[in-house]
Amino acid sequence: MVLIKQQVIKKQVIEIPHKILVSEIMTRNVATIDSDATIQKASILLRKRNIHGLVVVSGKNVTGVLTDKDIVSKVVAENASARDIKVKDIMAPKIVVAKLEDSIADATRKMFANDLSRLPVIDDKGNLAGIISVRDMMRVYPGITEILDEELKIEEPTPLPDRTTIEGRCEECDNIAEDLVEIDGRWLCRDCSQE
Repeated sequence: MVLIKQQVIKKQVIEIPHKILVSEIMTRNVATIDSDATIQKASILLRKRNIHGLVVVSGKNVTGVLTDKDIVSKVVAENASARDIKVKDIMAPKIVVAKLEDSIADATRKMFANDLSRLPVIDDKGNLAGIISVRDMMRVYPGITEILDEELKIEEPTPLPDRTTIEGRCEECDNIAEDLVEIDGRWLCRDCSQE
């Protein structure tokens, strides 16, 4: 009986939002910050915009993500000076992104697989186009939270696999790839990782 209910819930999560594209509901006015900015400047921007995360950019290229959680755990908890630490020193450089043509179902899978609540959205050239969050999804599909809550209650907890690949920009050739691998602390596309 539980198995049947679980399958129905999973079917709803996949089918209902699948018709809506990320580009239709994403936030286009993205709060960004340069990687050389201080954590103090980032914190002021987070407070001013009343948000929990910033996309770190170089021009229009996404280079990382910085969240309030990063600041608390890597600066405040360490009693470090927010004036002296740069965004690039604590940002998450492993970028998981959504594409403009991704469905909400695709974006939801990426968020849950990587324990994220927001994804930068890139265009076909790899430039920042927007950001999508769980909150954006709830605006167009309020029932998604109930379905996901039910799914989490029903499913047996299973450990998440190690994230051996991510989607983002190769640190060697600067191309966007869906399967970057970490080699010596750098995220490389398959081609560059085999050279």
